[in-house]
Amino acid sequence: MGGAASKIKRVTPEERIQYIKRTPFFLYLQDETLKEFANCFTYFVECKEGETLTLDENKVYIVAKGELELSTAMAEPSSKIEYKGYLCKKHPGDIVCKHQEQQIATKKVG
Repeated sequence: MGGAASKIKRVTPEERIQYIKRTPFFLYLQDETLKEFANCFTYFVECKEGETLTLDENKVYIVAKGELELSTAMAEPSSKIEYKGYLCKKHPGDIVCKHQEQQIATKKVG
């Protein structure tokens, strides 16, 4: 995932819970369920500013630190020209998945 500069590191259970508490999930989950849910997020992907990451379509990501600027490259519906554009910025606590971002891309382009 991403370029050679990105680092995949393990995240402690305590760190996972703190990251998830920034998401809307903490409103709906009791403490014990929150701990179990946090076990689904075992890795932290760290990247440098300006680095491009490729999202795995089988994973859900939570922005833990900094900002993530999303953009896309896709074919323009009315032509064979590729369209590349800014989608949005994600902040700590925001949830990101490839399928969701493809829907956003379609809404902005289509």
